Amino acid sequence: MGTGCVFRRAALYGVDPPLWRPHGDDAGKGVATGTEADKLGVSTPFLRSVHAVLTNQSEQWDTVSISSPPCSFDAAAIGEATALVSCGYEDGTTWGWDIGWMYGTVTEDVATSFCMHRRGWRSAYCATAPDAFRGTAPINLTDRLYQVLRWAAGSLEILFSRNNALLAGGRLHPLQRLAYLNTTVYPFTSIFLIAYCGVFPAIQLVTGNGATTGGAFFSIIIRPLSATYIAFVAALMLTLAMVAVLEARWSGIALVDWWRNQQFWMVSSTGAYLAAAVQVALKVAAGKEISFKLTSKQSATSTSAASSVKDRFAELYAVRWTVLMVPTAVVLAVNLTSMVAAMEGGSWRDGPMAVFALAFNAYVVVHLYPFALGLMGRWSNTLSPLLVLVAFFTVRLLCFVLYLHMF
Repeated sequence: MGTGCVFRRAALYGVDPPLWRPHGDDAGKGVATGTEADKLGVSTPFLRSVHAVLTNQSEQWDTVSISSPPCSFDAAAIGEATALVSCGYEDGTTWGWDIGWMYGTVTEDVATSFCMHRRGWRSAYCATAPDAFRGTAPINLTDRLYQVLRWAAGSLEILFSRNNALLAGGRLHPLQRLAYLNTTVYPFTSIFLIAYCGVFPAIQLVTGNGATTGGAFFSIIIRPLSATYIAFVAALMLTLAMVAVLEARWSGIALVDWWRNQQFWMVSSTGAYLAAAVQVALKVAAGKEISFKLTSKQSATSTSAASSVKDRFAELYAVRWTVLMVPTAVVLAVNLTSMVAAMEGGSWRDGPMAVFALAFNAYVVVHLYPFALGLMGRWSNTLSPLLVLVAFFTVRLLCFVLYLHMF
């Protein structure tokens, strides 16, 4: 989709791939029009290099021996290079719109790949040993959530732009359109996840199984679950798990890493995805531009062997509270309360539907258990049993308050 890949220069210049060029254009005849100044700018040396790339001409470079001094550039060449890298060089051209990196989204790599595929360029998956690409990533929860927020918001920006996978023309295969559509709509899953994992369990707690007027109102909206529906959901979740396991085995990822990824998916979906949907909705409705902050990355270098481990993971336990954690914390509290209320009141014995609801609450809590430990910071290494006890008695207190309120 973009990150961790290599683009051809010819593809970046917005020309058709050789397969789709007119007959007899193998040598690049007809693509030289892409070197017009109104498209690529007014730099003559750069236009010559573009023309050489599009016509498959090998550029001649001066070769020097290792012992020779480095090549020197005159003032004219330095001035030309300075003008090329300036922000104003792209004014009045098609850079960012038809050629080069696509603008208008914070995930420009995905948009650029999409435009290349629209023109008919093909991509190939390449796995090398050793790895061809290495990078750094944030290990702190707050920084990681802001990174996911930026990705999710950028994906939704592409969905509401001219690069929409369903509406854009081009030479895309139907499966490519489906893949790009999945890449741009996934933040909307947060709406349904919040409903299933937060809103519905909360309604069940507050209304007291439909005993109040509010419960009667919600019982009209939320129909009782039938055995067929429960079997369908169970089969669907089992199928998704089997597909994920097969993908993990195919890619060589350990199952424990896959499970950790599932846990973080629950955290990011209930927090960062929801915030991204709100931000893009404000941009579409009110024209409010999306602002984002760069995330700090964990450096791969270390100074000494003794302090390397401690310094390397120092950011891991730094708890920096952010509003992105609020929905996830609410979902965790609601499901814990629902579990304790079901076990204390004995409602889990009321049939398959009640058992299914309790199992679903446990399913959510198990996913969010690392999130609860993450909120504890360094204390999570030694006080995880204490966290369970504190959470248990806190939930017991919440259930008691809800019982008094209903009474």
